[in-house]
Amino acid sequence: MLNNATLQGNLVRDVELKHIGDKGTALATYTIACSNGKGDYENTVFMDCKSWGKNAEFVKNYFEKGSQMLATGTLEQENWEKDGQKRSKIVLSVMKADFCGGKAKPKSEPVASIPVPTADIPF
Repeated sequence: MLNNATLQGNLVRDVELKHIGDKGTALATYTIACSNGKGDYENTVFMDCKSWGKNAEFVKNYFEKGSQMLATGTLEQENWEKDGQKRSKIVLSVMKADFCGGKAKPKSEPVASIPVPTADIPF
């Protein structure tokens, strides 16, 4: 059987990155909003996604809330229990994340400005 999904949409929140397990494997979690249809017939789906390892670090470094992404992966069902009730949800385990809709720039911390004394400038 084939389990493959490709979604294109915008991230609705910033990517969360954590390291799990003894080896500290990177896990990124995020949500993509995908819309189809137009006008009164428009429908938006919010898909929870996760990425592992170097792919997780790539997503964290290059995508943020509002970024457009083309995500390809497999659908997985996560199960857990809360307050004695069994719960589940479908998530996209992203194997490949691509840019779409604009030029991506790596996120970086703003560079602090250094004051330059104006008395030392010869003109």
